[in-house]
Amino acid sequence: MQLIVISGFLGSGKTTAMLSFARELAAEGRKVAIIVNEIGAIGIDNVLLKQIGANVWEILGGCICCSLAGELGTTLSRLAADFAPEIVLLEPSGASHPDTIKSVLRYAQGASVSATKWLAVIDPLRLEELVYVLQPLMESQVRTADAVIITKRDVATMQQLDAARNWALGLQPGLACFVADMKNPVNALSLKEVFDA
Repeated sequence: MQLIVISGFLGSGKTTAMLSFARELAAEGRKVAIIVNEIGAIGIDNVLLKQIGANVWEILGGCICCSLAGELGTTLSRLAADFAPEIVLLEPSGASHPDTIKSVLRYAQGASVSATKWLAVIDPLRLEELVYVLQPLMESQVRTADAVIITKRDVATMQQLDAARNWALGLQPGLACFVADMKNPVNALSLKEVFDA
């Protein structure tokens, strides 16, 4: 099964992008599962995700990059055995550090993960503030990414969108950057287009 990790800070649009991709995959008849990690003890995003009929697995009450690291491997193994999805969409908590998740995934490779792709979601409205406060985390999310989606095109200024794109390309020249609306999350982008596959 292929794993697609969708990272980004809280409120960047990760869940919206994941919903859009899950709908696309379902429409293609692909078998997809979703793993959502929330630090709180109660899941919030799962209600939205289950509305589209997705197979949703939650890892709650901590972060998969630290206190719940072992849960990710266990969940992936159970998914492979019980559901055998073609694609797993993973939404880590907004505070998860990609480098640590990569280490956890290396440990969990026995869970039938054939390939892993990384998508970073950037909020251009809050980018300057988030980079100021969380620079190592924000930079790591982009440096790890195979592609970036800059959200909120319908409410951001052209200067904010350009600044987000230039910031991402400054960290990883040649990175595939896409821009999306809040109402049309991936602007009709397919996963094939995003990952050039």
